[in-house]
Amino acid sequence: MKQKNRIAIGIIIFLLLASAFISVQTLVAKTNDIQLANNKSKKNFKKGFINPPLYAKPRVFWWWLNSLATKESITRDLEELKDKGFGGAILFDAASCEYIVVRQTPAGPVFASEEWKELFVHALKEADRLGLEISLNIQSGWNPGGPSVVPDDGMKKIVWAEEKITGPVKYAKVLPVAAGYYYKDIAVQAYKIQEGKQPDKIKNWGYKSLNQQFRGRGAYPLDKLREQHSDIADAVNLRSDSIVDLGSKMNEDGFLQWQVPEGTWVILRFGSILSRAQVSTGSPGWQGLCFDHLNSKALENYFAAVVDPLLQSAGDLVGKSLKYLHTDSWEMGLVNWTKYFP
Repeated sequence: MKQKNRIAIGIIIFLLLASAFISVQTLVAKTNDIQLANNKSKKNFKKGFINPPLYAKPRVFWWWLNSLATKESITRDLEELKDKGFGGAILFDAASCEYIVVRQTPAGPVFASEEWKELFVHALKEADRLGLEISLNIQSGWNPGGPSVVPDDGMKKIVWAEEKITGPVKYAKVLPVAAGYYYKDIAVQAYKIQEGKQPDKIKNWGYKSLNQQFRGRGAYPLDKLREQHSDIADAVNLRSDSIVDLGSKMNEDGFLQWQVPEGTWVILRFGSILSRAQVSTGSPGWQGLCFDHLNSKALENYFAAVVDPLLQSAGDLVGKSLKYLHTDSWEMGLVNWTKYFP
């Protein structure tokens, strides 16, 4: 019996040792494979660093100042970029803006004109020949927009005028209206002032309503958007059930007829005006309003008028040497309204 037990124990030990040996061999083989893969990866990394693929090569802003470019200058610029190891460029038409040290650059053809498109297509053909990628800035200068943007597609802000009145009384006159260019009515409302309550004010109202802009550099004080008065529950002067919609009682000339109920009421006439945000630093011939970034129709209109014709002129080079569309930057102030809000 003891002999059988010793044999069984011996078999178990043998099997355990064999399993451990096989595991070690497998681990060594895997370690060798990993080492070989790492060595190959290091070689590929070194090779890729010395001669990086196109997607990893740097790009540059390629300024066409005052739209001044020629086919000869375009070819020379792109050949120099290729020779210096660049992968492409952002074709950026814009005006010169400082004439203290240097004189103003003479003007070339107007951005997006037929003459300009001929130079643009030449640039794409040369980039394709050289294996470079081009991004196109979709306007001259920055703050997207241009001559084709009509006031209806421009950037908008909410404005309002108010009047306090005590009822009961018959109100029948033209409401005061806020000043501003291209004014359009949005809504007319009234609310009742609660007796014994002081008019409340939302803390940091300017920031929260996009009527006041954060100033300075660095991190924005976003905590101000979360701040509120500690006694807000006790100081509320406005109740939702006291708001009256008067839109149907005012005609298109702003004349309001309303039988004011008892109490003290504030009538608010809300409207929108153009922010007058303009294209900045556009080349000669390319000035105008910025289009409304909150309005998809305004974007579609701009593309139809400006961007689509440029893409059509590029033909089959779209997606080849012309890889991206570009725009910058946000220097248009604050906007908080579009008529296409749901």
